[in-house]
Amino acid sequence: MPALHVMTFNVQMLPWLGTAIEGITNNAPETARRVAKAIFARAPENRPHVIAFNEVFDEDGRAELKTQFYSDYPYLIEKVDSGGLLEDSGLMLVSKYPFLQLPNGRDRIEHFYANGEGDDGFANKGVCLVQINTPTDLTTIVFTHLQAAYDAEDQYDDVRLTQLDVVNNSITEAFRGDDGPHGQVMVMGDLNIRGDSGAVSGEWASVFDQMRTKLTEHYFDGWRAYMHPPGVNDLPDQGVSNVDFVHPDTRQRLDYMCFVRETANVDIKLVNEGRDHGQANLLAAAVAAGCDCLDQTGGGLERHHRFRLLHLDDAGFKQCRGHADGIGAGACMRLIGLQDDEGGIGIGMLGRQQQVD
Repeated sequence: MPALHVMTFNVQMLPWLGTAIEGITNNAPETARRVAKAIFARAPENRPHVIAFNEVFDEDGRAELKTQFYSDYPYLIEKVDSGGLLEDSGLMLVSKYPFLQLPNGRDRIEHFYANGEGDDGFANKGVCLVQINTPTDLTTIVFTHLQAAYDAEDQYDDVRLTQLDVVNNSITEAFRGDDGPHGQVMVMGDLNIRGDSGAVSGEWASVFDQMRTKLTEHYFDGWRAYMHPPGVNDLPDQGVSNVDFVHPDTRQRLDYMCFVRETANVDIKLVNEGRDHGQANLLAAAVAAGCDCLDQTGGGLERHHRFRLLHLDDAGFKQCRGHADGIGAGACMRLIGLQDDEGGIGIGMLGRQQQVD
């Protein structure tokens, strides 16, 4: 049975007023078509089964994403919005798997953040949770977009902490008041927390190492834990997902996939397999720290459930450089997968401001 692959992608489709204020050409429908083209260029077995989009604020861009993906992804959360005069959350999700009914009687749980600051105060940012049946087990997918920082990277860090508590409460609600932790849960999206070695604040350590929220007591930063070259202790693949093409030295990781912390039922160990699986190199699991590079040797991650983390790194999926709009010809995207040999869970991340052909 195929693995389940899940992707998170900040597509930066701003509302028309936002593009007008920023002096940016509004090309959201074309962006949607290019995003779809890049994903469908993959072999069918390597395409994500579930894709969570951030910043789908433009309605024409949203409609085009739906048009492009609906035939292959017929189950969707088209919009997450509490109504009113504010902009919606910008969240959207498409899936090949149907959504299950949740304790609230709906196919989703939605909560909205009450404390947006700056430009975020004009949007109904929030969190959405769905559940699907994978080939092996029920899986909970939680996707969100947290408060942005504007003047300093840890600006409004207290707001993000409060929002992470709302995310945790959504998971608790889905499990009928059981605070967990729950193993088959993925929390993903743009958390607006610097997770790369260029960060100067201590926000990442405060949230994930010191576990200042209930959510991060239970769930850890999957990229920092797993995306590490096999056989190398200090040179991670940092998963840079925010690239400023006008100022190319600005390279950040703000996008996340979080998983349950180790428990007695989850035994994580390194497996150095030393071989390629098709176009994917298996990478070892370790805590990431250091510079942005990727060792191309083989290696793998094995859990109690035989999960493996794969980095799909070929000519069609690579770290991007190029045009200022972030979506252009000649470059592509970064995608990872977490795979169970017998039909388990896979994950992927396609970062913002990365060109797609």
